[in-house]
Amino acid sequence: MQASVQLNALPQLQEQTIPISKLLSGSAKVADELLHKQQCQGFAPPQRAQLPPLHPASSKQPNFIYLLVDDMGYDDLALHHPTGGMHAWLRTANMDRLVRQGLELTNFYTTPMCSTSRAELLTGRFYPRTGSFYINSGWDFMNTNEATMGRVFSAAGYKTVQLGKWHNGMTAGYMPSDVGFQDSFMPTPYVYENSTISVNSQDVPTAGWLEEKLMGMALNYMGQRAADRQPFLMYYPFFSVHAGWMTSDHAGPRFQRPAPPEYLDKYAALPISSTTAQLYAMLEYVDSQVGRLLAWLDASGLASNTYVMLSGDNGPALFGSEQGHLPKEVRMPSGMAGSKHEVKEGGIRNFLAVRGPGIPQGGTSGQLAGLVDVLPMLAELAGLGQLGHATPDA
Repeated sequence: MQASVQLNALPQLQEQTIPISKLLSGSAKVADELLHKQQCQGFAPPQRAQLPPLHPASSKQPNFIYLLVDDMGYDDLALHHPTGGMHAWLRTANMDRLVRQGLELTNFYTTPMCSTSRAELLTGRFYPRTGSFYINSGWDFMNTNEATMGRVFSAAGYKTVQLGKWHNGMTAGYMPSDVGFQDSFMPTPYVYENSTISVNSQDVPTAGWLEEKLMGMALNYMGQRAADRQPFLMYYPFFSVHAGWMTSDHAGPRFQRPAPPEYLDKYAALPISSTTAQLYAMLEYVDSQVGRLLAWLDASGLASNTYVMLSGDNGPALFGSEQGHLPKEVRMPSGMAGSKHEVKEGGIRNFLAVRGPGIPQGGTSGQLAGLVDVLPMLAELAGLGQLGHATPDA
């Protein structure tokens, strides 16, 4: 598909560091020794065997799903942990499978905090140019004249939807619908059980665990798009694994890591920090929802024409009990310095997994890339050409 996106006639701003789409076909390969040089001094995941694409390239209009897991760092995948010993407890089988079934960019950079990372992802521009500078007090607001992924894909005839956390202006005039998303499903922030979800500005009370309810809405949305044969772009930022409240009445402490009891019970007796145990439970719970998504795509047939992407938004959030030498080694076997909020490797280095038609399985690249590269990549994969952007002083 070739479509002309004419959002405005303002100058083009080229923010790409590399054309990620060139890596997806396996045409750009990085030598093993370069990959190892770019890894940290701690554990480096072994190279994976490259296999043919899970689904062949297609001439159909592709669908796009971007899964953004809040506060999930590079090390928060079992695939990135050594086997055995104190690193054998994390379970993320479905996210690991998603990574293995496509290309993983291991030198992928975010910003140290939430709002600024999301601004870069949504616009393909460095965050100061978007007006988003911090995480609260109005500094998280993003300029409403930005050419967001919602606007770009809506202009190209796609159905566009945002589900989950929105942290780029929580007031009238700055909501997802104001920056190009046709549909939005926005839960009450950081309430993980019995949350209220704003569905296109209509409050819908829910009973049960938030991520399960939200994934159910996502699957229903995709079913509607499959029925009406409309291509879609889904921006799906999970609230997990960010700390939050257990229920809508704010029961318990603010900074806890809620997860269903069946997940918490698996990790409660392990000889690790209780906060890390809760984090592992929360990660496995999120992983189960990713598994639901992948299973639905396979069963519906949409997997053959859908690009699924996965990353975190910054480095891992470490609680006080996780910041000592041994607890941090359990959480971060890569050995990266720093964590969320810090402009150090551990605070801004993440990974990006891309699975979709024509992408060889098991690919790994250490080429430099970041959140600002994602929207240009999506536009190129969809055949949309160059993007229009507002000028920095607009």
